[in-house]
Amino acid sequence: MKTALIIGPGAIGTLLAWHLQNSFSLVVPQHRSDQFLPIRLLDQEQEYPLNWHLSKPDDINPDIDLVLVTTKSSMVRTATSPFLHRFQGATWLICCNGMGPQQWLSEQQPGRVLWASTTEGALQTSSQEVLHTGRGETLIGCAQAELANSDCLQMAHWLTEQSGPLTLRWADDINTQLWRKLAINAAINPLTAHAGICNGDLLAPHWQAELSAICAEVSAVAAAQGVQLPVNLLAQVREVAERTAHNRSSMLQDMDKGRPTEIEAINGFLLDRGHEQGIATPRLRNWYDAIKKREP
Repeated sequence: MKTALIIGPGAIGTLLAWHLQNSFSLVVPQHRSDQFLPIRLLDQEQEYPLNWHLSKPDDINPDIDLVLVTTKSSMVRTATSPFLHRFQGATWLICCNGMGPQQWLSEQQPGRVLWASTTEGALQTSSQEVLHTGRGETLIGCAQAELANSDCLQMAHWLTEQSGPLTLRWADDINTQLWRKLAINAAINPLTAHAGICNGDLLAPHWQAELSAICAEVSAVAAAQGVQLPVNLLAQVREVAERTAHNRSSMLQDMDKGRPTEIEAINGFLLDRGHEQGIATPRLRNWYDAIKKREP
């Protein structure tokens, strides 16, 4: 059986562990003595046991086939740095919000990194339990497939062929998929986090001009990067807000718990790209500053 190391055993990490546990032996690096792992996952009122274990970093076998990175985007560098030079034959798969960490990790592991984007929903409801809150799919791809080594590409396609409770699918243009998710996150997350509201509250009339302005800025930055976002981006943002009306965005949850947010990998990434291209992004800057002022 193949072995996978999971860096970031939060809600999404747990969800993917549930999917992979029949195909991999799963190990999580232990970074503190009182660390724990969820032991069950709830899906549609059914309870499923989770089969994974903690190991001290120095005790982890170097023969790892897959390193799955599912930390918060703000933690990717810190969490992965101790392992960057340890697993020479491993393929890396990163799944996090925003953009920037994916590019950084790909620079550290040339030709060995897969990018993923998921629309699955998960929530850790206790120290022992994670709830599968919404069904979606997880797309896997290479930003530059022509530079990926053969083992990396084989792992990507092998992952999409394994049976399991989730849907994993290959995406020829994972970069565009991540940009589309980034655009929606940039419209929904900072506004809900700052206002302390659920996603569906953004459907109120007084938010529409702001959402439209944000979508226009994100589309302009994306176009300058050679990425064509949907012309109906605002409609897609509204559709996501309606479909997840009662959800509290991950950024709002981070704010409520006094944790750093992923604003750098969302608005920060867009601001940097806009600056490089000479594109004005005042609304993205406004919400970036608003969140940064309130971060711990």
